[in-house]
Amino acid sequence: MRPLPGTELNGVLAPDGDPILTFSAPLAPGSTSNTLTIIVADTSDEVLDTTVYVSSLQGAEAPNADLTASIVSSPEPVSIGSPLTYTMTALNRGPDIATNVTLVSAVPSGMTFSTVTTSQGFCFLNGGFVNCFLNNLARGSNAQVQLTVIPNFEGRFTNTVTIASDLADLRSSNNVARVVSTIAEPGAFFNTTSVLISDAAPAVPYPSVINVSGLSGAVSKVTVTLSELNHTFPADIDILLVSPTGTKALLMSDVAQGNDAQSVSLKFDDSAASFLPQFGTLVSGTYKPTNFGEDDNFYPPAPAGPYPSTLSVFNGDVPNGPWSLYVMDDQGADAGSIAAGWRLTIQTGPLGAPPGMDISLRNGEVIISWPDPSPGYLLESTDVLSPGATWTHLTNTPAPIAGRLRVNLPAGPGNQFYRLRKGP
Repeated sequence: MRPLPGTELNGVLAPDGDPILTFSAPLAPGSTSNTLTIIVADTSDEVLDTTVYVSSLQGAEAPNADLTASIVSSPEPVSIGSPLTYTMTALNRGPDIATNVTLVSAVPSGMTFSTVTTSQGFCFLNGGFVNCFLNNLARGSNAQVQLTVIPNFEGRFTNTVTIASDLADLRSSNNVARVVSTIAEPGAFFNTTSVLISDAAPAVPYPSVINVSGLSGAVSKVTVTLSELNHTFPADIDILLVSPTGTKALLMSDVAQGNDAQSVSLKFDDSAASFLPQFGTLVSGTYKPTNFGEDDNFYPPAPAGPYPSTLSVFNGDVPNGPWSLYVMDDQGADAGSIAAGWRLTIQTGPLGAPPGMDISLRNGEVIISWPDPSPGYLLESTDVLSPGATWTHLTNTPAPIAGRLRVNLPAGPGNQFYRLRKGP
């Protein structure tokens, strides 16, 4: 290459004496990066003395719009057969107008489509998917779509919304949003706070409590659901349910060995067809309470054993009051969580007659006994039988002896009358 006369002035490349070179090139629509390449050669002499100073490079982004999707569900949780509404929003963060915006969301499996409305544009249902054409969105504006469905089954269900437009979106990661909804049997009671299962220690919180109120009669059936159980060695987990009156049942212990549990939802029901596996992997479903271990122990304030592993022990118990879930990890090196908490369903029936009592006086003691189990009954005494008499709860712990619960009380002066009353 031959040098051009007058182009090398004191080391500055300056064609025609002008030291500024300006380059321009069109940008392809949707471009996210553009490169300007300058090749310089010094051919005037044998000395390498050419220097290029680039004072600035200026470029412009192609037209684009950053769309952001969001979705919430309400109510949370919701009962089977009750309306569940998903509110989905498409927001344009700019910088340009988003043209021909679309929104797509599925009707989750196990739910029935009810209605769909939109703040602009129109929507229609096609093949289980809601498709919405929302027209244009100016910078900072949004469009909202409400999809209402009817849940048919209990469980945890995920719904996804996806948005797009004709314009380039340089940040497409926020074009998709998800929400998880909890569907439960009518009348269920919830504690959605996560339970952290610590390594070789009581969980946090300990216990996790559900306060039940508004039920009448006596318990006729109880079911318990753990939502999104995670643990790296499930056999370490022991879980105990305790009623307001202190009746207790072991839900699970020493199951599934070292097979990781990942977001598993377990429902415990005496009517289930099977038990949890002793060695296999935990799978979401309905199971009988399951205990493969022995000598299970829980830290106070959990009640002492032995622990029956059937939910029928609560039949006849008092439904209202605090129900406590005690979760323990009994070995080292592994931990987990019940990420979405737990729920409780209680069916009630007429309050039956109290169990019959046997009362005898022997060696200066009043010996009172009644059938075991008799969940939810409290022993009370008074020294006067009259309308409006004050009955005092006797806190002596009954001892199980030969199929009966027995309390030994010192015989005092005067008359004493005793009764069993459904508590608390």
